Amino acid sequence: MNSNILNETFDKHLRLLKSKLNEEENPTLSQNITQPDNIDTETKVKLSHLMNKKFDEGFVNKLKELISDEKVRQFLNAAKIDGNLKDDKITVTGDPNGTAVKVDGLSATQSEVFLDKSIGFPIEKGLSDQIKHFILQGSAPSGFPPIVISGKYVIDGHHRWSQVFCWNYESTIPAVSIEFEGQSNPDELLKKIHLTIAAQRGSVPLEDKGGTLNLFTLNQTQLFEWLNEKLTAFPKIIDEVFKDSAVKRKMMDRIKSQNVDDSNNTKYIETLITPYIFTNIQAIKEKKGNHPRKIMPQTEKDTSLPAYFGKLKTGDINVDVNEIFQRHLKLLHNKLNLNENKYKDVSIEELAKVSDEALDKAYGYGRSSPGNTFGWQSNLKSAEYAKKAIMSGITDIEKISDMIHKGWNVTAKAFVKNPEQFSDTEKLKASGKLEAKLAQREKLMNIEYSQLPEEEKEKDRVVARALLDAIQQTIN
Repeated sequence: MNSNILNETFDKHLRLLKSKLNEEENPTLSQNITQPDNIDTETKVKLSHLMNKKFDEGFVNKLKELISDEKVRQFLNAAKIDGNLKDDKITVTGDPNGTAVKVDGLSATQSEVFLDKSIGFPIEKGLSDQIKHFILQGSAPSGFPPIVISGKYVIDGHHRWSQVFCWNYESTIPAVSIEFEGQSNPDELLKKIHLTIAAQRGSVPLEDKGGTLNLFTLNQTQLFEWLNEKLTAFPKIIDEVFKDSAVKRKMMDRIKSQNVDDSNNTKYIETLITPYIFTNIQAIKEKKGNHPRKIMPQTEKDTSLPAYFGKLKTGDINVDVNEIFQRHLKLLHNKLNLNENKYKDVSIEELAKVSDEALDKAYGYGRSSPGNTFGWQSNLKSAEYAKKAIMSGITDIEKISDMIHKGWNVTAKAFVKNPEQFSDTEKLKASGKLEAKLAQREKLMNIEYSQLPEEEKEKDRVVARALLDAIQQTIN
């Protein structure tokens, strides 16, 4: 996209808009958006493109590049003067010490949580009372540092969360919760958290210290070998924690076994301690996230956690970049009667090819040929619905993905009603796959986008990002 041309276009249209509105319809909005310091369109375009990216290492690297720009930092710290006092709705709950939440009610956003960084830490530090407290009381002792969550997702503090989980999956842990209104997708939450940290620090703090054994892939033999080596080096943990009668009884009840051999420490580790901890680890495996540790936001790198959350509570941080960009586009469309002409050079057919290419690149599906196949017709209908949403000013990937799913549903319903109308149905029949396809499409077409499995949502997001980028490239 040519950002200079886009800046000039916005400036021209906003001057017309100011004249047309006579600064009366919404004085606060019209005054703010026409101030050059408050509407650096090039900055908004850069950040809008960033927030439409998939959350991965590419997103993090691009944010690291952008945050070095003073204009980007100014914009991110100007939520109160961006022309809308109703966006950037962030709720922070829990005082600096956190509020107790159930560990098994949370899910990781990381795909890596390491054994030596979770339960290895209290063993090496000799924190016998803390370990006993987790097992017997089902809660963290006073002074245990809070983790950071958003909704049901752990954003920062995975190893503290996993430590508590491994000792007792019925425990609670102190947490501070950051909620972004209307946002529950974990990847979008991570992007916004990264943005808020970068806005305040002027950098993107990361932590890339790995470990030896990932809890999400650990087996019981590996756990026994690790525990035997670790507890042999720190034997007082066995005496002070695991041979305590109340702890022993709790652990035996959990594993539902009386066959415990305490004739020596190795046998005790093998027959009681390992099975007990592995029961908890089996439960945490169901909570695995999608992303490597090295790209995760690090909130506790800030000098003061209370000050960090205070910034969010007072609404000082601009996180709804796409909402701002969307609002300005809507103003231009609605107030200046901008029509569809600027998009006519991108046809539905061309957009269908864009989505087809994006899916093939992401999943290796192969390319569809224009025609009356289900794949091509669903691409057309999804592109039609997505284009209508984007042309109305919508840039939020989740909202566009919802429209893409709705477009696909139209084609799926037509297929289920009469599969013979599609030219590739005979091939499905010949391969014996028709009934399976009918069942699969009928199931998905009756599910709202918000209720789809995460892997199905991501397919729609792949298309949404590609179509949004293709259409935005035509703004000139």
